[in-house]
Amino acid sequence: MEIMLIIIGLFAAFYIMLVRPVLQQQRRQRRELSDLTIGDEVVTTSGFLAKVAAIETPEQGSVRITLEIAPGVRVQALPHAILQRLPAPAVGDVPELAPPADNAGFAEN
Repeated sequence: MEIMLIIIGLFAAFYIMLVRPVLQQQRRQRRELSDLTIGDEVVTTSGFLAKVAAIETPEQGSVRITLEIAPGVRVQALPHAILQRLPAPAVGDVPELAPPADNAGFAEN
């Protein structure tokens, strides 16, 4: 009887520590992808920052998302290629760019 309780406890701990967080992450990612709209900024699984340019939902086959990774550069991706949607910046929350330093990244000879 004690061994049975230990085994059940181990399975419960395994589920709580390993399986449940993965399922929650998958649910969150599916929810974010279903709420995706044109103009949203996303991060791909490759690490690219892109803006959603179009979402195509064919009758058959998988959804295709057109991403703009640079002005005029568009690529098509599947939903699984999107890691997360970036939060939209607040209205007055425009980052200021620092001016480049002289010889930035270059060593003098």
